[in-house]
Amino acid sequence: MKKTLLISVIFAAMALLLFGCTQVAQNGSGLMGDTNKSDSNNGGTSYSNLDKFTQIARENDNVSVEYTLKKPDGNVIESNVGKSLLSFTVGAHEVITGFEKAIIGMKIGDTKTVTLPPKEAYGEYDENKVIKVTVDKNQFDDFNNLLVGSDVTGNNIVWTVIEKTDNNAVLSVNTNPPLAGQTLVFEIKLISINQ
Repeated sequence: MKKTLLISVIFAAMALLLFGCTQVAQNGSGLMGDTNKSDSNNGGTSYSNLDKFTQIARENDNVSVEYTLKKPDGNVIESNVGKSLLSFTVGAHEVITGFEKAIIGMKIGDTKTVTLPPKEAYGEYDENKVIKVTVDKNQFDDFNNLLVGSDVTGNNIVWTVIEKTDNNAVLSVNTNPPLAGQTLVFEIKLISINQ
């Protein structure tokens, strides 16, 4: 009787052990399971750390992107598609504000089209950034052949001749960014994220 009871207890223990191992394998828990997964109260599955499954761009991430810059009418201004990727650190102000904001929350492989007003692109056009100077004719090597609309270089700056009299010339240089005051459309594809 003792021997039969002992054998029954051993078989019951083995059955429980075997059943328990099968359940561990089915639930994905234990050494080989997904330690990031846990059962929620309603019987479904929840994940405690989604970054391991889907990486999204955040501040301080170094990202690489493809982009095409267009005017609102669709005319392409520039593009790096098929060329070197644009890489920068999000939040480090290495690119224009609106472009940087557009990257946040994107996943690798995502594409996005954003329309940026001047404030989020290269800023409003500022007349105060157009510098004009009047230069005496004796400051030029060949004042007589100087034409309105031509460019001259002085102090490593390219100036445009906007007026000319018998005695002097008025030169101008625009220090606004070339795309200041313009609404711009960017098509962006996030290629990689290095956190």
